[in-house]
Amino acid sequence: FLENNISTLDKRVIINKIEMMLITKRQEKILNKIIREYINLAISKHENSSFFKLKRAELNTRSCSFEAAEKELNEIIEVNPEDAYTYYLRGKMYLKKEQFQQALDDLLRSDKLEPGSLLYLTNIAIIYHKMKDFRKAIEFSSRVIKSDPDNLEMFMIRENCYRSTGQIDKADDDADTYVEIVNSG
Repeated sequence: FLENNISTLDKRVIINKIEMMLITKRQEKILNKIIREYINLAISKHENSSFFKLKRAELNTRSCSFEAAEKELNEIIEVNPEDAYTYYLRGKMYLKKEQFQQALDDLLRSDKLEPGSLLYLTNIAIIYHKMKDFRKAIEFSSRVIKSDPDNLEMFMIRENCYRSTGQIDKADDDADTYVEIVNSG
């Protein structure tokens, strides 16, 4: 059905978009390889630097090399168990793997070590939402919104949580605020 309804021009546009996405993916792989080589070189010259190891773990997480990322992050935490950002990165990795409880544990640890960071609070709200703990998702998204009143993602999450818990008036208020923010920007 779709085949007959797409004009030749539309087909060419679609094919060009697909080709561009494939080129972009290839470029990303090449760029990641180059970045990995530079990071490994930096680590070889600065073996005790957690910074470069964190960068390699981030790259491994982005490229879904979770085992390597987790190993690296665990080693960094072993050396510096009070580094909130490393717990954050490991939590983000677990989130990407959809291991929500482990992600939550690490992000709550980050927030305990550096209380009030919007980076940590935002991700905690996201995880609670994914875990369908709507009360906690509302609590954390509200904390973010209080400090960042234009945070569209948090309004969307909170609005969804309000709807899921039957708080329709509050959900409608958040939806209205969301639209106001979008229209003003």
